[in-house]
Amino acid sequence: SFTQLSNGGWAVAEPGYVYILDEDFNVEEELEPHSGTIYDISLSADGSYLATASADYDLALIETDNFSSRKVRGHDNESNAVVFFRDGSGFVSGADDQTVKFWDMSGNLKRSTNVGGNVWTLDISPDGDRIAAGTNEGEIILLDGSGTEYKRWQPEPSAYWAITFSPDGQTFAAGNNDGGVSVWGRNGEVKFSYDTGESTIYEIAYSEDGKYIFVATTGGEVYRFLVE
Repeated sequence: SFTQLSNGGWAVAEPGYVYILDEDFNVEEELEPHSGTIYDISLSADGSYLATASADYDLALIETDNFSSRKVRGHDNESNAVVFFRDGSGFVSGADDQTVKFWDMSGNLKRSTNVGGNVWTLDISPDGDRIAAGTNEGEIILLDGSGTEYKRWQPEPSAYWAITFSPDGQTFAAGNNDGGVSVWGRNGEVKFSYDTGESTIYEIAYSEDGKYIFVATTGGEVYRFLVE
């Protein structure tokens, strides 16, 4: 997993390590915030913090001005996903303990919602009013910004590895373990569905104008879809 820093550099997560790269991809820092594989990394909207989720059950908060880190404990199984609210109020995480947890920017737990499935991916809409989560059993779960479940459904029994909201927050896209790609409205209405025929969708992203989604698969293929 990786994310671009506000200075144009990159933070790249590898098993147990976070590498800080400059714009030319030279390694500037090598951090070890976890004892297990790091599954996800996210940058706060103001660029001040990185957050990571790991197989060691913990999250970590990393300050980007000095790259000091501290553990954030609360999950009882592997932590798979983490993402910041864009208003700077905190961040959300999902884990194999079947919970979505809400934290403030200091890493204090605000709320925990049991969603009844291992959360492998999640994202927050730009306005913070929707959290979309994908589980290992192929469920999509929508929560509101406070953590109350809004809707859930199971498009197909295949684990979801990637999920992301559009720039305007009106749709979100997800990719699963069987190569399926779907786009839904923010309230769960189906917009688009396609089978790539590849084994796993491990990354999915919208173009800046929201007109296209780009999908990367474990088979080494990259797809571009027009969002209708």
